[in-house]
Amino acid sequence: MENQTGLDIRYDTKTGDHALEPSFNEVLRGTIINTLTDIFGKKAASNILKSIERVYSLKLEDIPENGRQFESALESLLGKGHIIIIDLILENLFVNQGQKYVYVENYGFSDYINRLMKMRE
Repeated sequence: MENQTGLDIRYDTKTGDHALEPSFNEVLRGTIINTLTDIFGKKAASNILKSIERVYSLKLEDIPENGRQFESALESLLGKGHIIIIDLILENLFVNQGQKYVYVENYGFSDYINRLMKMRE
């Protein structure tokens, strides 16, 4: 269950405790920012995200619902190299979720995002 703070409330059936943890969308946004920053540096990563928002009208918080548009925007900005960037974002995201990233032929960014979201349910 996600509340207004962007945190998921998880119930531990073993201990009976409730815990707040970042929502999937928060984790995804953080992973995108951190991965782009690791690759390009803070200023260039910021410029990439600003360009995506300005040119493609895609805000960072809207990426989970618009994965294909995000992937297309990166391709337009970075060319064929966008594939490596998407793979690194996905690898980092899967690691952050305690999962192993496995390449699936014909899967796009949004397919992996949907898969991870279902795993969290």
